[in-house]
Amino acid sequence: MDWLHRGKGRLMPVAPVYSSFGNWLKGDCEYAAMANLFEHQYPAMHLTTKQVLDAWHNGNGETYYSAIDFMRTVGFNGKTATITPLQTRAEIIQAANHGGVWATVQSGQHAVAIVAASAKGLLVVDSTMGNGMKYFEPWGMWAKYLAGTGEEYWGLHWNQP
Repeated sequence: MDWLHRGKGRLMPVAPVYSSFGNWLKGDCEYAAMANLFEHQYPAMHLTTKQVLDAWHNGNGETYYSAIDFMRTVGFNGKTATITPLQTRAEIIQAANHGGVWATVQSGQHAVAIVAASAKGLLVVDSTMGNGMKYFEPWGMWAKYLAGTGEEYWGLHWNQP
């Protein structure tokens, strides 16, 4: 596990590698975001693009929220998660640091993984960029970018250690 230095001695965990899992070609961002959350939680268990695309293709891609149903019932490598909607910034921060947050943005047209958060901002993994771009987004910029786009946040609690 790598660590991102956030100043004043605070560290945030960061998985060493994230992936787009084919999203730049196939548009499977909802599953790619879940896969990046999985790899952040289980850094020794690497997924392949084929595994993620198979999940997306195998009848699980019928609706945008099918990724939530997939992670609740099937999961990657048999690891499932309890997934609950989040409403407040405090809930997002708590969930991001204890299992991750699956977020929809742009009126539900795109999904990203939030793998850590603090009072200052979010550590976002976006699968649209090459190998899965991670970036720190201050809350003010995040709110400006998403203002009125119908964003939703879902917290993951992994059911297996």
